[in-house]
Amino acid sequence: MDVESALAWIMGPNGIEDPYPGYQALHEHGPIVPVTDSMFIVVGYEAADQILRDASTSVVNEERLDRNWPAWRTNRASTLLTKTLLFTDPPDHTRVRPLLSGWFSARRVAGMSDLIRERSERLADGLVERCAGDGVVNLVKDFALPLPVRIMCDILGIPESDYGWFEDRVGDMLIVLEAFPPPDEAELGQRSTEEIEAYIIDLIAARRRAPADDLTSALIAAHDRDQAALTADELLVNLVGMLAAALDSTTYLLANGLLQLLRRPEHATRLRDDEEFVRPYVEELLRWDAPAQFTVRRATTTMRVGDTTLPPEAELLILLGAANRDPRRFDSPHDFRPDRPDNQPISFSVGPHFCLGSPLARLEAQIALPAVMRRLPDLTLAGEPTRLNRYAIRWYDSLPATVKAA
Repeated sequence: MDVESALAWIMGPNGIEDPYPGYQALHEHGPIVPVTDSMFIVVGYEAADQILRDASTSVVNEERLDRNWPAWRTNRASTLLTKTLLFTDPPDHTRVRPLLSGWFSARRVAGMSDLIRERSERLADGLVERCAGDGVVNLVKDFALPLPVRIMCDILGIPESDYGWFEDRVGDMLIVLEAFPPPDEAELGQRSTEEIEAYIIDLIAARRRAPADDLTSALIAAHDRDQAALTADELLVNLVGMLAAALDSTTYLLANGLLQLLRRPEHATRLRDDEEFVRPYVEELLRWDAPAQFTVRRATTTMRVGDTTLPPEAELLILLGAANRDPRRFDSPHDFRPDRPDNQPISFSVGPHFCLGSPLARLEAQIALPAVMRRLPDLTLAGEPTRLNRYAIRWYDSLPATVKAA
């Protein structure tokens, strides 16, 4: 398959269901595939790792958006999310990141184990109730989506009575990450983003009057101490962005993890019997089918990556899903092997923009997947899963399952 055919596969209908044949074809053309003199696709693991760790590279910024997507300024979801930590360069990124990172450190996240377990078991109990009488559950909407939303709501200080409101809206914001969203979905994403933004504005006002032990209050205090360290706009957009970030990777990680366990019952049995198995299982899930399929960077100076020289201003499309299946890095990369040695997927990126929430996402999966398998040992698929038309973030719309009546 030539480069043009591989890209057509990845960006066409086949790429939504299974982009990996296209990635495999690109690997045959080298770790970095030139598309034009200034556009390159990065599929090699070592090349992606080097570029992502290089602090001189730039992420999406307003100048590039104006050049590549002039309409972005008319969409509030775009203008809001592109001001979050994920899409900012130093010095703003370096200034704001420490204000958030402490809330997602490995130590602090480990202290959330009981909360995650309680939330997971409560949702698993809900699955049991819905399955009673040979009923069918949607493991996305009934488990994989609400769990990370509820955990992030707890972190932000959002009351439990509003969990469902956020579950109905927060996923729509992610459409802004897609290159060519359908107009109706883009409109829905904008409307949901505006509604969530209005809610967070009210939450900030409430926490300013009555601070609590939550991330919202902590960021308000940081802003009030030094408005140059955290502006009012940065306070708002990063709180909204945290809700989107909670969902974009974790929901698919949970849904895909459950799907693979139902398709591979021997893994489900092992997960129930061996507490140590869940960690390598989650890492292999992240490698084998990364929730976020790509990220972008811009070279600000001449870069030498392997045998390739990247010119200044080169646009770099880094296919994380392809890098995680690089045959130069992983033996039999298309096989799902939870016991794979030296398994270090870059699904959450690396370097300056390494995902703050990765320890939380991993822990949620490590606790939630066994919780479901132990609570519903006879859970089986009740039909084929369906996907949303998303390329940037892998997303199941429906994952039907049931427990057969005795």
